Amino acid sequence: MFFKKEEKMEQKKQLEILVVDDDEQNIGLLSRLFNKVLGNDVEIIVAKDEISATTRCGIADLVIVIVECSLPTSISPEQKSIRFKGVDIIKSIRGKRPELIVVAMSSCDKMRQEAKKSGANFFINTIYDNWQLENIIRAIVSQTHH
Repeated sequence: MFFKKEEKMEQKKQLEILVVDDDEQNIGLLSRLFNKVLGNDVEIIVAKDEISATTRCGIADLVIVIVECSLPTSISPEQKSIRFKGVDIIKSIRGKRPELIVVAMSSCDKMRQEAKKSGANFFINTIYDNWQLENIIRAIVSQTHH
């Protein structure tokens, strides 16, 4: 009688990425980009508002969060400056999960400073920097998923 040596196949864990954006076109573009870079080794979790973003970042086994900084917010007449929800979402995520890598996106380059002050590790311009996001994702994957 012959016994086959059992080989334990190590399953590669999927990288979980939370995308916080309310624009279906952006979500689709990001999904295609992540699938191009990571193939089937990625699970994309979508949140379209602050509550679902902070809830999902608390329960998911995330490594990366992508936040659209220009998410709409209601502005009252007595406010003197515009606050974008994306900045608040970054602060909430930082408070809950400081170890996460947060990438802020905005087509408004002026958001760069606000995003960085709120705790974003990286900032990309959604219109021009898809190549930069691809490089960021590759670098993060190489450091976290040897």
